[in-house]
Amino acid sequence: IKTVEGWMEAIPRHTQAQSVRANMAFAWMYMMRQLTPRVLPYVERLRAIFAAGDPGAVDGPALEAEWLALQAMVSNAENSPAEGLALAQRALAVVPEPAHVVRCLIHLAVARAGQQLNDTAIAQDAFRQVVEHGRLAANPVFELLGYAGLTALAAGCGRLHQAFDLASQ
Repeated sequence: IKTVEGWMEAIPRHTQAQSVRANMAFAWMYMMRQLTPRVLPYVERLRAIFAAGDPGAVDGPALEAEWLALQAMVSNAENSPAEGLALAQRALAVVPEPAHVVRCLIHLAVARAGQQLNDTAIAQDAFRQVVEHGRLAANPVFELLGYAGLTALAAGCGRLHQAFDLASQ
């Protein structure tokens, strides 16, 4: 992560400020490292870019869904899981079918909101979706995150044999 962060920091500041993709990449990098305060400036830049409706900057439903997923993750991190869940559901309504990586991000936001709301059913279903879409995207990291979430939920509910089976996968 440090190496990638170094590469990203080498992007000229003016390019960072104007690029949806650069802002999104920085925001996700810091979000995945649970550095929410470092995410917020990028979220604000993205909010301004999306609000301006620049057609060159806002390029389709997959990007809109990713933006909603990012906002959902931020809401969850700021202890607003109901808002996070609502944003994630909006993202699911617009994400195109083949955007499996974006679907993984959305379902991770749903899972986190479900955990914070103590709704195990929502969290389990979301983590299963992360596993499924991680496979479809041929992305073992998302598949692993989905299994890790399912394992933690099972262990937390005292279903240790199920947790072992999930962890074994």
